[in-house]
Amino acid sequence: MLLPVVLSFFMQFLFDSQGNLVEALRDSDASKSWNIGLGKYWFAGQEEAGDLVWLFFILDGFLRALGMMLLGVVLYRLNVIQGKLDSKIYRRMALFGLLIGLPITLSGTFWMIYRDYNPEIALVGGIPNKLGIVPLVLAYIGIFSLLDKSISGKIASRVRACGRMAFTNYLSQSILGVLFFTVVFERGDFTRKEIVVFVVVVWATQLLCSKIWLDNFRYGPMEWIWRKLTYRSI
Repeated sequence: MLLPVVLSFFMQFLFDSQGNLVEALRDSDASKSWNIGLGKYWFAGQEEAGDLVWLFFILDGFLRALGMMLLGVVLYRLNVIQGKLDSKIYRRMALFGLLIGLPITLSGTFWMIYRDYNPEIALVGGIPNKLGIVPLVLAYIGIFSLLDKSISGKIASRVRACGRMAFTNYLSQSILGVLFFTVVFERGDFTRKEIVVFVVVVWATQLLCSKIWLDNFRYGPMEWIWRKLTYRSI
């Protein structure tokens, strides 16, 4: 996760205290779209952000996703994410992951609030979250592994089914979010409570539907397509 941190520092230096590109870049021969500053990413009243900002998010997202995928491979080979280790190990993962990860990620939030969301930290303000996500992921693995060993069979079977259809559920909740917030309801002033209700409803629906689907099919629809493309057979 160090590359996204370095990238955040580098990109932040390209913007001034007002969220605009530094003068040297604004005076360059780059196209106009590249010369736009933070734009609507940071300022509600502006209509667009520069291409440089979106390039940052693409690179940042790719590097973080790659890092987490590699972490997942390591944990899989160590039999961690399969839930096969002793409960003491998962309890330690949960405890130390939360003790380390929560303060780090919360420090980023408090930093933003303390600086009154100053554009000077628009990009570097997310660094604590990038650093804290690894111990938090380990904590979540520990927590869910312990729950898997302790919760009732009916609840566990639905959670497992949802996990077996993770790709399908991820895409479906993204599509539902886009349809719900931009097509069905075009207004953009949803309260946090309304968004929380939407999230809970989607989660409950996926927990219900994933079990029903896997009772009738071996794989989720996107998992089936992915395996077909990867192995050319099921």
